[in-house]
Order: sequence, then C-alpha cells, then structure tokens
Amino acid sequence: MWKEAIFKPQLCDRAGHPFRLRGYRSIPGGWVSGAISELEKGNEMWQGSEFQGRVRDLFSTTGVETGILEMKLRQFLKKHSIPKEAIVMDAGCADGRVTHLLLNAGMQRIVSTDLDQGNVSRMINSLDPDQRTKVLAIVDDFNNLPISDTTIDVLFAAGLLAELPDFQTALRSALRTLKPGGLLFYFDPVLEHALIYSLVRRDLDEFLRIAKTSTRARMWDQKDRRYHVYLAAELERQFQANPEVEIILRDGINLLPSLIFGGILQEETVSPERKQELRDAIQSLSDKNLQVYRQVIYVCRKKGRRSD
Repeated sequence: MWKEAIFKPQLCDRAGHPFRLRGYRSIPGGWVSGAISELEKGNEMWQGSEFQGRVRDLFSTTGVETGILEMKLRQFLKKHSIPKEAIVMDAGCADGRVTHLLLNAGMQRIVSTDLDQGNVSRMINSLDPDQRTKVLAIVDDFNNLPISDTTIDVLFAAGLLAELPDFQTALRSALRTLKPGGLLFYFDPVLEHALIYSLVRRDLDEFLRIAKTSTRARMWDQKDRRYHVYLAAELERQFQANPEVEIILRDGINLLPSLIFGGILQEETVSPERKQELRDAIQSLSDKNLQVYRQVIYVCRKKGRRSD
C-alpha cells in the first residue's frame, strides 16, 4: 500500500497490526509527530489559517486567485504528462486548498503535510470518504518529515520555503524527498505586490514598514502578525543557488484579484453583476498571460535521471 511504502524503513513497525510509525501517533487519515506540542510553538503565525474555506467566496481575493491557480495547475500537469498515480505532495497544506485542486484534477496519491494540527484536521474533515483514500496527512516539521528519500514525483508548495527559518535548508528538504527528475511547483507572494497593495489601501505607514522590514501582514486587520517576503529576483536567486535545481518555468498569479477584490472593493459597494464582470475581466487577462504578479510561480526540476 503506497501510504505505508513511502515512509523511512527504520520508522516502520510492520510486525503487528495495524501498521505503526515510530515516533508518531495515528490520526484519522494520517500521522502526527510525537513532538508536535514543541514544534507548534514556533508556528503561531499560521495557526487557524483559512484558504480552502474562503474559496467558496467567488468575489474574494482567494476565490478569484484559486480559479487562476487551478487553471495553471492543470496546465502544468498536462504539459508534463503527470500520471494520475504519481505520488504528489502538498507541502504546507493548511486547510487543504491545493489538496482539493489536486483531487479535482484526478490525482490519486497525495501526501498533505503541515505543522498545524487544526489546519490538517479541517482538511481531513473536508474530504469525502473516497477522497480520504487518496490523501495521506502528516503533521510534522517539513525539514524532518518521515518520508524516504527520492519518493515524491511532484511537490507543490505555497510560500512554504520562504516562511521557514532558512530557505536553503527547506529547499534541500524538498529535494531530498523528490525523485531525480522530479518537479517542484512553488508559488509565493512577492515584495513588489505588498508595496503596491499598501498604496492601493492608502496606508503609508504600512508601505514604510514593508519597505524597511521586507515583511507583510498575514491579514490586513492583523498587521502585527507578519512574515518575510522576497523580491521576485531575490526569490529566483534562492533557487539558482542550489546546484540540484533547474528552473524550467517562470510564471505567476497576477495582482488584479488582490488589488480589486482585496483592495478597492473593500471601500466601494458594487452590485454582484459588476463583481462578476470584474472577475471575468481578470480571468480574460490571466488567459492572455498578464505578467504583473502578486504571486510568482517557479517550476523547478531536480537534476538527475529518473529511474522509473
């Protein structure tokens, strides 16, 4: 069974029934590190994050961006002929937005990891019985996952590498799990957008704070909960610094959903029909590959020849 075969052999106890993973406790749908109470102490920033929960609001930044992301994700899977049976990882899954997009795309073997038990629990509870057979949840530090080396075919991550204490350490952890020739689909908000967004919201104090600290607020009404953001060029240099990485695509999610639905329409009231017109216009511009990004996307290949 694939859900047992991906773990490091030294952690597996197959002598009895059911299967056990040393150092972890079983939860519905997966496993939680025995050290999770200590590990979560450094992760308060992202506890209670809601992404999948906001997708249903079609006229929110998350709702519009998710439509664009789903289109790009499906294009990526098709272009690279990723089989439905490939083992893919949603690293830093939060409450499961990307996991659901992968399920919608027909993927059959998904490893969803996060450091927050509450997020993972919400993700598991959002799955129907058939979907649960296709998803393995792991609650643990990304740099210490119990997964064997060279096991994952494709790794998807939203902002995870930049938000961990050291980007290069996190990137090496991702590469450790990837098979030679495996793909990393990484997307992340950039500093350029954070600066523009603060101006659209007419908040010069926030603009200066972003400019001086290279951090942005997790949410506009939670400005004391901040995380680091890179300039797009800085982020690219992080990938280029690792000799195992080959960047094969530079793309992004444009900044219009954020500026319009997350910015201007926070201060203006418009009809649902007008919102739909705006959403359709944004989608049309995305189809034309508008290259002014809120989030940049890097598709990278782990160098080496695939053995399968």
